[in-house]
Amino acid sequence: MRYRHRLRTRIFLSYSLLGGVLGLFLGLFLFFAMERQERQLMDAYIGDELTHFIELSAAGPERMTHHARRWTGYKLKRGASPAEMGFLTGLTPGIHELEHEGKVYDVGVAERGGVRFYLLYDDTRLELFEAHLWALLVAAVLLAVVVAVCYGFWLSRRVIEPITLLARQVTALPPEETGQRLAGAYADDEVGMLAHAFDQRMQRLATFIKRERDFTADASHELRTPLAVIQAASEGLLARDELPDYARPKLLRIERAVHEMAQRLSVLLILARESVATGALKADTELAPVLTQSIEDHRALLADGVRIEQNHEASPSVAVPVVVVSMLIGNVLKNAFSYTRSGRITITLRADHLIITDTGPGIDADEMPHLFEREYRGRGATGMGAGLGLAIVKRLCDHYGWRLIITPGTESGTCIQWWFSASES
Repeated sequence: MRYRHRLRTRIFLSYSLLGGVLGLFLGLFLFFAMERQERQLMDAYIGDELTHFIELSAAGPERMTHHARRWTGYKLKRGASPAEMGFLTGLTPGIHELEHEGKVYDVGVAERGGVRFYLLYDDTRLELFEAHLWALLVAAVLLAVVVAVCYGFWLSRRVIEPITLLARQVTALPPEETGQRLAGAYADDEVGMLAHAFDQRMQRLATFIKRERDFTADASHELRTPLAVIQAASEGLLARDELPDYARPKLLRIERAVHEMAQRLSVLLILARESVATGALKADTELAPVLTQSIEDHRALLADGVRIEQNHEASPSVAVPVVVVSMLIGNVLKNAFSYTRSGRITITLRADHLIITDTGPGIDADEMPHLFEREYRGRGATGMGAGLGLAIVKRLCDHYGWRLIITPGTESGTCIQWWFSASES
């Protein structure tokens, strides 16, 4: 599952949201609890005082009003109300809360023997006190949110710090370093488990890389012996005077191929090392002769009737050995020659790039992202190819900073551009 925010941001937002939710819940809980408690206390107080006023009235029937410190009592006939308190008319027996002329009153109403008793309690000061209390409560909730935000910011940094440190250590590891272990610097927690898992992965990777390097070195070493035998045999045959004239070109071709194969083994061995000085494969090679020779070497792959059109608009050179250029051009030409069954192949050499356009079946859009994958072969592939040619070409281009662009042709087929100059737009 992918998240839109970083882990630190999610922790920070989680604590901020938690603080806000808890603060809001606490505020609402206190609000309803205080309202309920206040109502119960006031109802009990008004009820008790109203009973007391009724008892005082019974002791002195002539008493129609009574003024206490916090309340005023009225004794009237049913349906009547105090002259100065006309807003009490129509109240039913019980306890009521009223607002009149900017003041808040709690009113208790009772009836005894056709006489109505009113008890008015001025609740204005209590309501003002309650408003101040609510202001303090809101301030406390906001303070809790601020504290939660600050704590979330601090905690997110503390929690993420070991992960960030581990990421920096992994990034700082040189590509060739596979033996360093990181788990020892961390506690036995989730981050420590992550570091331990990374160490195990690095160990497996180191074993795999060593096996691959050993295989590459062993294969290179073992192939050099038969190549040396073939080269010595071809040189011996070429030195014989009685050698037939028709055999000499073939032996020369064998000798050239053996020499080029030995050079290609060296190039592949160097490319197998991730960290290699660019100067290890430096030279200066003119492209036109290598291109002409590569065309002749792969001409046997052409189908009958396929034409080759060459346009040498310039004579550029690249600072690499001839075997590198031969490998790159050879793999590209091999694909063009193998897939084009009719029409023509146009080869244009310019000062800063080489263009090879064919009239073959072309490449489907969904295949384009996979062209440089190892062992990938398109749906129109023929023959016994292994699907490694373009992958090798891509590695060479990445090593030297070149660009290889493959696009559909203007009419049909495929257009390949090899840019070996920085002047590409």
